[in-house]
Amino acid sequence: MRFGFQAIIGNTPIHLPYLETLSMRSCGIVIPPRAILQHAPCLRSIDLSDNKMICISSEDIASREVVVLRLGGNHLRHLPGGLLNDMTKLSEVDISRNGLSKCDVPVQCTPHLTVLCLSHNSFTHLPLQVSDAPALSRLLLDHNELRRWPQGLDALADCLTVLHLEHNRLQRFPREILHYTELGHLSIDANPFLEIDSLDPQAYRHRRAMSVLDGAALRLLREPLLRDSQEHSEGGLNDQKDSELSSSSSSQSYPAMYVL
Repeated sequence: MRFGFQAIIGNTPIHLPYLETLSMRSCGIVIPPRAILQHAPCLRSIDLSDNKMICISSEDIASREVVVLRLGGNHLRHLPGGLLNDMTKLSEVDISRNGLSKCDVPVQCTPHLTVLCLSHNSFTHLPLQVSDAPALSRLLLDHNELRRWPQGLDALADCLTVLHLEHNRLQRFPREILHYTELGHLSIDANPFLEIDSLDPQAYRHRRAMSVLDGAALRLLREPLLRDSQEHSEGGLNDQKDSELSSSSSSQSYPAMYVL
C-alpha cells in the first residue's frame, strides 16, 4: 500500500532551522506541507510544482526570506494577495498551469520581483497590480485568454526585456510595443490577429536590438514597414530600401528592433 507524504508525517512539526531550499515536486501533495514550511524560518527557495494543492496562504509559510516561489502545475483557482504581501524579497514567482482567472498579486510589495510566470491559466486581463512592479523584467502570459493588449502593461515599458503573449486571443497587433525600449524577446505566435496598426519605421531606429522575435511578430511587422518605406522613398532609393528591410545580415540597414 502506498502512502502519501502527508499521510506519513501527519502534522508532526519538522524543525529545520537552517533549511534554505525545499523542492517537493510531483509528490501528490493536496495541502501545503505545513509541518516543514511553518518550521523552516530561513527558507529562500520553495518549489511545490506539479502537485494537487487547491489553496495556499501566507500562514502556511513561516519564512519571510523567500526569493523563489514555484507553485506551477497545481489546482489553485485563487491566489490570495496576502501570500506574497509578506514576502518582500521575492525575485521569481511561478504560478503557471493552475487555471487561474483572478489573481491578486500585490507586486508593489515585492520590489525585487524580476520574473513572473502566469502561463497556462485563464486570465482575460492582466492583474492590475502587476503594472506596479518596479523591477519586473520577464513576464510570461502565454496560453491565456487575453483578447486585447493588457491594460496597465505599459507601466513596465522601461524594464521588460522578455514578454510572452503567444497562444492568446489577441486580435490587434499593438502600436504600444513602440514604447518598450528594453524589450529583447517578444513572442506572439498563435494569436488571431485581424488588425495591424500602421507603424512608422523611423520610430524603431533607436530601440534596443531584439535577440529573439518570433515568426508571427516578424511577419506582421515587416509588411507595414516595407509598405511605409516604399511610400516615403524617392526615385531609385525604393529598391535599395526594400533590400535593406528584407536583409537579416546588416544591423545598420533597418530598425535595430528587427535584428535577430
